[in-house]
Amino acid sequence: MHKNNRVVHQETRDHSTDTQPSTGVSAPQEPALNISGLDTTALTRLCAHRRRLLQELGGRRIPDGVQEAPWRWALHPQAEAEPPQLFDPHLPAEALETQGIEYLRLCRALMMRLAEPADNIVAQALTAFGPAFTAHVLASGGRIPHSVWENGEPDPVLHAILMQRSPGYRPGEHETTREELEKALAARSKRWARRALNPVREYELALACGAWLAIPEDDDYPRSLDDLGPAAPYGLWGKGERSKLRVLADHHHSSVALVGSRDATQYGQAVTAHLSSELAEHGCTIISGGAYGVDIAAHRAALGAGTGKLPTVALMAGGLDHFYPAQNTATLQVIARDALVLSEVSIGNTPTRWRFLERNRLIAALAAHTVVAEARWRSGALNTAHHALEIGRQVWAVPGQIDAPNSVGCNRLIRDAHAQILTEAQDLLEAGAGFDAEREDAAQDAGVQYPTDSLTEAQNRLWDSLAVTAYRTVDDIAVRVGLDARTVMLQLGALDRLGLAQSNGQGWRKVRLKTAA
Repeated sequence: MHKNNRVVHQETRDHSTDTQPSTGVSAPQEPALNISGLDTTALTRLCAHRRRLLQELGGRRIPDGVQEAPWRWALHPQAEAEPPQLFDPHLPAEALETQGIEYLRLCRALMMRLAEPADNIVAQALTAFGPAFTAHVLASGGRIPHSVWENGEPDPVLHAILMQRSPGYRPGEHETTREELEKALAARSKRWARRALNPVREYELALACGAWLAIPEDDDYPRSLDDLGPAAPYGLWGKGERSKLRVLADHHHSSVALVGSRDATQYGQAVTAHLSSELAEHGCTIISGGAYGVDIAAHRAALGAGTGKLPTVALMAGGLDHFYPAQNTATLQVIARDALVLSEVSIGNTPTRWRFLERNRLIAALAAHTVVAEARWRSGALNTAHHALEIGRQVWAVPGQIDAPNSVGCNRLIRDAHAQILTEAQDLLEAGAGFDAEREDAAQDAGVQYPTDSLTEAQNRLWDSLAVTAYRTVDDIAVRVGLDARTVMLQLGALDRLGLAQSNGQGWRKVRLKTAA
């Protein structure tokens, strides 16, 4: 709002006045607020002094020249001489965009610390103003100037980035009046005022636990989350190799959510392990919540059988500094090493009941299919299924005994036509075009050769029809693939010689796929 773009998110009013450079600390009686109550001059000088260290929030370093102080950043003397510009207008367009995205990343990190997920009022502000001004208003309780109400983000660099990269950013579109939105945001600002906001601390926490922050303005952000509309997350904290997020974003069609009861029966855990291993073996990404029972069984089976670049993803309901439940920490650490662990909750926050329920919508949105393996009538897995239905995802349920309490939820989903019945992984594979192609693409990208690469069309059909854990008779297989029994016997023998099938004398099963360089 100031000349030469010096101060972007000051305490704005309908009239503008120039703020004189200060010592880097705002006066408490008349603070020049921007996000989280930071002194504007200090922040802009910091950005000029250490732009390259803002390349990624949690990017392994805390910005030099910064000392922690309550509600503000104080700079060392050597930083005082830097020009107080948020963005250098002489930079090439690409570098300027990079700076803008990293500034938005910091804004979203602070907003995630302050606001509860899926808040409708915060969503309205994000739509109309973008994350930087929304974070400022939430932290300060300030007013919304007419120019911002009409045109959105006041800084031209940030506005251009949001228009190009944020599908949910629609300046000038409002569901309520300016006064009503101001009042609602002020109420939230007051309610959340005790929550600690400190940008240096966000860097420290990210550095300490090795986390990174993905935001909607990133190229690799999963756009499937946009289907949640106003309930979309403000960003995603992640642990794991960042490049794997691109796999999740680009291959949504082969992502399957596998959820169910925490107190899963032996049947439920066996079904889960069977489905997860077969789907992962076909290159699917198994998404679940890391909890007891079905969740952790799904993750473990996917880790053991996965052939794709991203075998599984765990969505947490708390911060990524501590995994919950603690008994599953070892498996979750393996997922963080070999796959991805994600959360919309800021680092340091503990899981709560409502955060588990909010987390379920992310599981549903990140997957193209949701499978309920076993669930009681009031299981949280049904919450995930309903989220999936609301955004148009395919829901499946594994049937159970009619008198089994742990299967009531699944049976009712099927009875009420909310879910398709799932009796084997092949049902889902046949409905999800591209799963086999996914596995093959992953192998080609990694320079890996599979024994299946040289199979004939008939042999491929046979191999896909076999189960990993259950032996099937020749007659059963012949019916499934539409071939005569003699041809099936001949081709099964060929698969056996390749190490892809195994017989117990009465039936045949699939042998887990092995790779050779």
